[in-house]
This record gives sequence, structure tokens and C-alpha cells, in this order.
Amino acid sequence: MGASCTASGRKSRRRTWRSGTRREPRDEGRQRPKQYFPEQSQPQYQQAQYQQAQYQQPQYEQPQYQQPQYQQPQYQQPHYEQPYYEPSYQEPEQRSNIGTILLGILAAVSFVAAVSLFFLWRGAAAEADKPPVTETQTVTTTETQTTFQTTTKFPSIFGERDNPTATLPREGHEAMVVAPGARDFQDEIPDYLGFPIVRVPTVMVPLIDSLPIGVPTTTVAAALAEFNPDIIHLASPFVLGGAGAFAARQLGVPAVGLYQTDVAGFATKYHAAMIANIAWDWTRTVHNMCEMTLAPSSVYIRELESHGIKNVRHWGRGVDTELFNPTKRSDVLRRAWDPTGEKKVVGFVGRLAAEKSVHRLAALHGDLSIQLVIVGGGPERDALESLMLDAVFTGALSGEELVRAYASLDLFVNTGEFETFCQAIQEAQASGVPTIGPKAGGPIDLIEHGENGLLLEVDTFEDELPDAAAWLSTPPATPNSNSPHASP
Repeated sequence: MGASCTASGRKSRRRTWRSGTRREPRDEGRQRPKQYFPEQSQPQYQQAQYQQAQYQQPQYEQPQYQQPQYQQPQYQQPHYEQPYYEPSYQEPEQRSNIGTILLGILAAVSFVAAVSLFFLWRGAAAEADKPPVTETQTVTTTETQTTFQTTTKFPSIFGERDNPTATLPREGHEAMVVAPGARDFQDEIPDYLGFPIVRVPTVMVPLIDSLPIGVPTTTVAAALAEFNPDIIHLASPFVLGGAGAFAARQLGVPAVGLYQTDVAGFATKYHAAMIANIAWDWTRTVHNMCEMTLAPSSVYIRELESHGIKNVRHWGRGVDTELFNPTKRSDVLRRAWDPTGEKKVVGFVGRLAAEKSVHRLAALHGDLSIQLVIVGGGPERDALESLMLDAVFTGALSGEELVRAYASLDLFVNTGEFETFCQAIQEAQASGVPTIGPKAGGPIDLIEHGENGLLLEVDTFEDELPDAAAWLSTPPATPNSNSPHASP
């Protein structure tokens, strides 16, 4: 037994290391470690506890759509330091007003054509076999006689010197006048200088209360046939005068037409080309039925001929120099206009209507050395008074009052570009007053540039007016060769 025990012990000492484990002799009472290295505690893996997240649908608040509120801007009239003038001819409202006027005239022309055909059909020469008279008889028709009208005279304050009937009594002729009737607020007179007046109904052109249109009726034909004239004078024939031209043709009586209203040019200025063409067609028809057309200026002679009007002759006008002359100048009147007595008095005489362009005088309104005086009446007066607060507005004048007003000016300015003659310029010159006018129409024949006045370009009239007025109203009167306004 003992041997086996010994052998068993040696065997155990011969053991080698295996897999890092040393075997030692078994020791009783003590348990041998299984591994050489100290035993390390194996971490206990614990299954991670994941809490399932509860997905919640996000809550979106639906926006409430609100219609945007747009506040309509309130237009406010701009404030101007100087009063702002809005005449009927100014852009763009001006054009709409002018269009209304021209359409009214066109409607009147259409009406007169229909009426003329009617009374021609009725036969105007009922008394063609009436015995001839030994002295000349003349009939004058006019359709604008109430321009600058008064309630006691025919045709107007300017008509007395423009109307050819004024000279007929001195020559021993007889005459009859055909004219529009007076309006409700006017007194209608039965005769003029002893000549009977045959009245026709009156219609008003829109926006021009001073320009009535005579509507021809069968009364005209009957009156002409009864009077049996030797010649018919048509003053500015367009509506009533147009009917007169038809009547003259029916009666076989020669007619003379006086061209003095530029309706077509007025339409062209305000871009109403269609109406301008119609106006020229009608003007050509009426005047070519006359034996002769009289035009007051060289510019309009060429204009009429270029539009096919035949047999045009120049008919200038004169001035009564005993009535209009420098001796009528009134210091009392000048002191009433300018109490300081130190300002230059610059004036205008004429109808206050859109086509006269009187608003151009506002270019002088701010000059403290100038006193503006405006003589005349018309539909634009209220607007002009608002534009030129310091200007003197006399209203319509006639007779000696008008003559003194002319002679008491230091400078006369005509602002309109549609003047076929411009009698006012001639009367101012006869009164010893220098003149300024646009380089258009009648003033071209009346003003010798740099001699008795100045002609200004239409497009730059307002820009040139202050310098021109200062040059003319400052002595000496001899033009300076270096002046831009001196004649070449």
C-alpha cells in the first residue's frame, strides 16, 4: 500500500503546466483553486429594459384664414401755395370739356343740314317776280352776335365796330339782320340802327354760355324771300350762316362768306382729329357755295386755300382812330387799378373763354412790379379770378369806358392762338399801347416783331412772357440789338 502511495505522489510532481493551470499536490483539508490567476467575477448581463415609447400624433392647430382687409386710399387734393387753376381746357379734364363742346357743334351742324334741306324743299323764292328796287339791299346773317353781349344793343360791344351793317346807313343802303333770339335773361331788341332783325331760336353750346347758336327755321326762308336782297353777307357761316348759304343758292342771290371762327383749328388743338376733318368738310361746302370768301389775315387765306376753299380774298379791318387814341389815357383809372402808382399795368381785352387761353397771364401774376387788368366776361371768369387773385377784373366794357381802358394800359397781351384777325391788338396799337401776341393766326399780320410789339412762340409763350413784358414796359423803347426779342 505504501509503495503505491509513493508512486502516486511522484507522478503528481511530474505534471506540467497545461493551459495555464498548475496542479499542486493535493493538500488535505484545503481545496486547490481551479485556476492560477485569481478568479474574476463575471459580470452578470442583464437584459436592458426598454420602455416602449408611446407615439402620439402631433396636434396641429388649423390656422383660421382671414380675408385681408385693404383700406381704400382716400384721395386728397394736393395743396398748393399758389391757387391752382383748373380751366376746362386743361389736361385731361380740359379735353373732355372741349370734346363736349365740339360734339355739340357737330350735332348743331347735323341739325342745320336737315332743317336747311327742309326749307329749301318748301321753296324759298316765293316772290322771285317782285319788281327790283333802285337802291342796293343787303341782308346780314350772324350766329355769334351775342359774344360780349349787352341787354340793350345788337350784336355786342365788339359787334358795333366789326359788323358791316354799321356803315350801311351812311351809304343809303337797306339791310335786314337775321340773328339768334335773346336768352331768358336778355332784352330782345327789334331792330339795329333802324334795320329790322329777324330772330331764330337759340341753342347753347355746352360749357360756353356766351356762344349761342342760331337754329334756322322756315321763317328765315320766308323773310329772305319777302326782303328780296341783292346780296347776302354771311358772318362766320357754320350753322345759321350755313343755312343762309343754302338759301342764297335757292334764291339765286350771290352770297359773301366771312371766315372768322377757326372751329377746325380749335378741334385739332385738342386732338379731336375726326371732328376737325368734319368741320373742314362742312366749312368747304358752305364757303364754296358763296361767290367769295373773305379772310382777315394772310395765315388763314393760305389755310383756307390748302383745304380746297375757292376764291378767297383778303379783307382787313380798320380802327376808328378818333375813338381809339392815346389821348384817352386816364390817370384816375390807373390809380383805381394801382393805388401805389408805381406798377406797370398789363392788360387783356376779350372774351374769357377756354380758346382764349387767358390763363397764360398767370406767368406775370407773381411779379410785384406788374398790375394785371382783365377786361371782359365769359364762362372762365370765376376760374381766372381764383388763379390770379391780385388781378383787376372789370367785366365787359363798351364805349368810352372800353376806350379809356385800352389807352390806360402800359402793355396789351393777347393770349389766344386761334385768332383769325384779333381786332383787340389793332385797337390797343391805335391807343398807343405796345402789344404781345402768339406767333399764330391774325397777330402775325398786326405785330411787327421788335417794332410795335413782340410775337412769342405758342409752345413757349408762358415761359417767354415775363422777359418780353419786362423788355417792352421798360424804356427806352428802341430795341437793344443784344436783346433776344429784337427783330433780326
